[in-house]
Amino acid sequence: MSATSPPLPAAVPPAAATPADAPVGWRLVFDLFKLRIGIAIGATALAGIAVAPGTIDGWRALAVVLAVTLASAAAGAFNQYVERDLDRRMQRTRNRAFATGRLAAGPIWPLTIGAVALAGIALAWLAANPLAALHTALGAFTYGVVYTVWLKRRTAWNIVVGGLAGSFAVLAGAAAVNSGMPDPA
Repeated sequence: MSATSPPLPAAVPPAAATPADAPVGWRLVFDLFKLRIGIAIGATALAGIAVAPGTIDGWRALAVVLAVTLASAAAGAFNQYVERDLDRRMQRTRNRAFATGRLAAGPIWPLTIGAVALAGIALAWLAANPLAALHTALGAFTYGVVYTVWLKRRTAWNIVVGGLAGSFAVLAGAAAVNSGMPDPA
């Protein structure tokens, strides 16, 4: 495998206007925040919760899963926002909301996406502990910044880092049960 990415394919012409099967309403939000992937990543936090020594209240466990899902969703939306120019050129991604213009890029989106990420991180902190919040933040940062901004257009190794981003959810779940830090109470 080469250390550099292969050349980008020629631009795929965008579909005429908005395709009939393009998501709208809640489906648009679901797709923008990549919630199918986010829910799967949130579920992996349950794996961390299940294997960590110790116990956690059910509501705290659910809150950590929601926190990881929110942070993952924010990273997915940030990816679509940043990659909108490339998404227009790829068959698989050309119908995404920013790529088609159904959502206009502007300063409100990074603020909204950042607020969703911060809500997830804060929820992990409040429901569990700072270490669970740190792992939640590192997962979102690794996917949103390291994978999307720093590596995706520069190297084929980006996929390894993209996979690493998802592993932080397991660590967040485990840290929620047992942070390895003394309990201040």
